[in-house]
Amino acid sequence: MECVKIRFAPGTEPFTARSALNRAVRGVNRLGLWRTLYLDFFAFAELPAEALAETVTDIPAEASAETVTDIPAEALAETVTDIPAETSAETVTDIPSEALAETVTDIPAPVESPFFALLLSASVRRETLAALTARTGETRMSFAPLAPEEAEEVYREAVDTCRGQEEAVSELSAACEHLSLLLSDTGRAEEAETLCREALDGYRRLPERHEAVAGTGYHLARILYGMGRMKEAETLYCEAMDIYRELSKRNGDFQTPLARTCQGLAACLEAQGRPEAAEWFHRTALDLYRKLAERNPAAYAPRVAAACGRLAGLLKASGRFPEAAALYRIALDTYTKLVQDDPARWEPELGFLYENLAAFESARSPASERALLQSAWMLYQKYPDFSAEAERIQAQLRANAPHAETGSLTSSPESADGS
Repeated sequence: MECVKIRFAPGTEPFTARSALNRAVRGVNRLGLWRTLYLDFFAFAELPAEALAETVTDIPAEASAETVTDIPAEALAETVTDIPAETSAETVTDIPSEALAETVTDIPAPVESPFFALLLSASVRRETLAALTARTGETRMSFAPLAPEEAEEVYREAVDTCRGQEEAVSELSAACEHLSLLLSDTGRAEEAETLCREALDGYRRLPERHEAVAGTGYHLARILYGMGRMKEAETLYCEAMDIYRELSKRNGDFQTPLARTCQGLAACLEAQGRPEAAEWFHRTALDLYRKLAERNPAAYAPRVAAACGRLAGLLKASGRFPEAAALYRIALDTYTKLVQDDPARWEPELGFLYENLAAFESARSPASERALLQSAWMLYQKYPDFSAEAERIQAQLRANAPHAETGSLTSSPESADGS
């Protein structure tokens, strides 16, 4: 995941900044951009003034008297504390230049506004940030993309700062949670678990923070799932699901995290060898996404396709091939349409589905199986991140066909597309 550092205009109150961010993210999510932007993924910290050495941005400390007198009265009224806000342009120009010079140079460095660090997926686009900015109202925001190392530094700074503030339990919990997610993504699962538990404990102490408890519990469950601790993960998934189910009765926005949690629980049950229970939760997630897609097809059609693919995989493993094949074809139709709008994003998913459909065709029609595998290979080999998948398909095709038929696999993408 990528991280973007968002800084608000100087003077913005922490509460105003957080409210503006929440409002902006909700607005962006309504546009169907929820795949790249998550409301609950932010950390907050107010930096101490002594940690900053920036001067007044509008008036350099070394400004001369001549330079100062050229500055509009409005800017002076906002920046120079000794000049009343109602001072007119005529009055300002009458102030002795020596007094202005002394006033300006004596202004201490301002306390910077609070920052928010927001986690974004690798597919975040400029128009997403533009839409976010447009929904902040009167509050000004600026964005700076961060490398993973920089993002970790931001979160650790937030954790250290908030630990020194008794009233910042919520902010500390958020900072711990997002640092844990970053560490989990980079393979540091044990430290990630410790921080996520600290975040969860903090949220449990706060009144009316059920949503935060559910979200953090879900994230901790994912970490534990990755560590192979399925029973602990199952308990947390169930708790999060119960909370989201109650919240969704009053607010339909919680249906999305409810569906996501059902999918996580289904995967956890499947890993424990409980396919019947896993199937129920897979179907619950699919039903939720289908209802959401009726209201917002552009945003939720991909989720429907992905849910179909997960359920199909379970049914395929259980030997229920006709049901699985039908679900794969629903997913295939959806991804085929999505590829037309964003090939780089959806072609690998389409390749994955071609692979699964090829498995169904192996007994009925070897020619169809080969055609599907060839299509999967053509998609995979276009993207370096999927080179391993392309090599696997290539080896499978060569093993199942005469050498003469596999020559096209070593040709260029252009000739493969035209074959």
